[in-house]
Amino acid sequence: MSNALETLEDYWAAAAEPRPLVVFGAGRWGRVWASVAAGARGTGEGIALIARSNLDDTRAWQAEHPSRAEIVVTGDPESVLRDMGEGGNALIASRPKDHIRDVDLCLRAGVPALVEKPFSDDPAESARMVERAAAAGLVYGIGVEFSLLPELHALGEMLGSWAGTATLHWEDPDAEVRHGHLKRPHDEISLLDDILPHALSIFGVIAGSQPDWVMQKAFERGVRSAQLSLQDGKRAFRLFASKAMPERTRRFEIECQDGRNFVLDFAKTPARLTSGGRSVALDPRFGALSSTLRLELGAWFRALDGGQPAIVADLKTHIAMHARLRELLA
Repeated sequence: MSNALETLEDYWAAAAEPRPLVVFGAGRWGRVWASVAAGARGTGEGIALIARSNLDDTRAWQAEHPSRAEIVVTGDPESVLRDMGEGGNALIASRPKDHIRDVDLCLRAGVPALVEKPFSDDPAESARMVERAAAAGLVYGIGVEFSLLPELHALGEMLGSWAGTATLHWEDPDAEVRHGHLKRPHDEISLLDDILPHALSIFGVIAGSQPDWVMQKAFERGVRSAQLSLQDGKRAFRLFASKAMPERTRRFEIECQDGRNFVLDFAKTPARLTSGGRSVALDPRFGALSSTLRLELGAWFRALDGGQPAIVADLKTHIAMHARLRELLA
């Protein structure tokens, strides 16, 4: 279900709250997360970054910019979790094969966690961990930042009730530099393991409440390209993914049975929404919400307060669909 503009603005403001936060994984993405959190609150105070295998390199990264000075960089997650205090929470941005290890540490410490996609490389183990979290009364979620894309939610409001076909094109160069570092593939997950959570979360914004997903087919051509198709009643949802294209592509196309059509291009910021080939003018307030990661952080904080943003409410669906994907690819 799409979020009202006011809800997104609330998430943006919530991200500035100085809640104790530990980020697992000091690779490219963990550093991005630590920087986003520090930027939102205006200080690195209260943020810890866990660097198990690259402590010296991460401390050198920290020293490069004064905004990172207050971030605690350490290789000792147990001590950080033990000393977090009230309101402490975690972001797990380690590599997928290490997610279960880090989730287990958080569960044992009684700390809620937002886990980057995919929740793990093993959907059965993911399901067991979510059951443990529920039994302990802890909130867990999945990190799918583009589900908070403001222009996507504006599109959802425009579509209303609709029938037709939605197609997501998700393409990357073979060796891409993002946020100042080369993106490195993880051998333990396939291309569709990696992109499925993004596709589900994006489709979910325009699908309305509680879509009844049926995964009809999924296949991969080696490690470089893949396709996926889902059905929800009279609506079809398709994903075309590749990591061997000349340039980065993020394009979401909607063809409605009533003749309307929309294209959302979010390869760059700001995203561009068109209808019938013409640009759609949006409320300028959408443009001020310029970081999907900051919006996701704020949504996570609201989930800790008892809210039900999709990154939390849809977690079991993500894991079930990951299991179904593995069945189709077997």
